[in-house]
Amino acid sequence: MRKTPAFYSAVQGYFTLLELLIVIAIIAIIAGMLLPALNRAREHANSIACVSNLRQIQYAVGGYADDHREVFPNVFAGTMTADANPDIIWIYSLYRMKYLSGGAVFLCKSQKNRKTDDIDAKFLADPLSVKFYNNGSYGYNWSYLGTRIRESREGDISWNIFCWNTGQSRNRVRKPTETISLVDVARVGNPERGAPMVSNYYYTAKDEDFDGLVDPRHSGGCNIAWVDGHVSHVNNINRKNPYTSDPFRNGGRSQVGDPANHWDCE
Repeated sequence: MRKTPAFYSAVQGYFTLLELLIVIAIIAIIAGMLLPALNRAREHANSIACVSNLRQIQYAVGGYADDHREVFPNVFAGTMTADANPDIIWIYSLYRMKYLSGGAVFLCKSQKNRKTDDIDAKFLADPLSVKFYNNGSYGYNWSYLGTRIRESREGDISWNIFCWNTGQSRNRVRKPTETISLVDVARVGNPERGAPMVSNYYYTAKDEDFDGLVDPRHSGGCNIAWVDGHVSHVNNINRKNPYTSDPFRNGGRSQVGDPANHWDCE
């Protein structure tokens, strides 16, 4: 009887090339099925953490009002512009006055355009060490809560300065459960500005403006902190222009006091 070569017997113990390709294809199919589910689970976890961040920040905003004659934090902490002293933005006020104990609460892991250098790391370690105010993932409804500019009167310089330098009174907020206080935002505009102030209307001149725009970064949804302290998640936000979706629409064109406008405090 003819003997089988020894090397042929050894090969019989291994996969053929075809079998190996089949195994690789099966693994690729399984990975393709699992990865979207894993990504969704990770994003869901990020969204939950983001809700917790917003709740803590809103409690701090409310605590500030409790201690300051029912007046919310001024977006620029007492000046009409932060250009000369950028660490006076409302984020730093809350941190400096011990309403919050660290920078991590201001950062969302799902924010796509976070800074890639060491600025975020420094901000996490000590927010006061970073002399820029484009840090943070959440925008403050500054034009209605962080100032009183809607009350400004043309030609009255002293009154206009007061309105810029003063946050809104809590008793002016007619519907605190329906008035936006903080929301997920994207960094836009001037690269050294951009996140902690959210615009109440959509704009396209991003190289000139420095308000953040609403950012539906949580699988097409946004997290919102309302004046009364509760936080909600809103789904199905238009990614191209979030200001066409509720509750963000009507902020730029509605009259103050319009029930469909969730930005104003009237």
